[in-house]
Amino acid sequence: MREYGCRRPLLLLCVLVCIDAAPPHRETADEFQSADKQGQRDREREEQQRKEIAKYVKYMGYLETVLTILQATPQWKEVMQTMTQEEMRKGKIADMVDKLDPHVVQQLVKAKLLEMQRLEHEIKEQMRVDGGSTHNIKVGCFTYSLNAKKSDRSGFVLLADSFGGTYC
Repeated sequence: MREYGCRRPLLLLCVLVCIDAAPPHRETADEFQSADKQGQRDREREEQQRKEIAKYVKYMGYLETVLTILQATPQWKEVMQTMTQEEMRKGKIADMVDKLDPHVVQQLVKAKLLEMQRLEHEIKEQMRVDGGSTHNIKVGCFTYSLNAKKSDRSGFVLLADSFGGTYC
């Protein structure tokens, strides 16, 4: 009996502490849960921004290809040096399309077709991810000119607008 004499007061103290202790605040648990949800929304938003930037970078690659092709022609270099950015954005750059050599136009058509193939693949992939839905599809509008195998003035007006920072 003497052996348990020391343990009884200790056991009684533990029972009293457990009974008398306040329950955890419910608000604190809700705050943790809401902070976790907010963190998840922030991560999703950051992921969406990364995807948009990746699309923009790919699109800029196409624009750089077009610019490289055009800068290889002497008459284009001359026009580009005299034209302001504002004139380029307004589509004045498209007036030069009719004056380009056929081999340059052919290179532009090839670049456009490659970009359209890339966009088609991107659209199919997005539709696969979305279960066939088209609500999340965003592509550069310049690719929708009537004739994909022709580089015409209307396509270059839209392309020039893209140089101005507008991604349709």
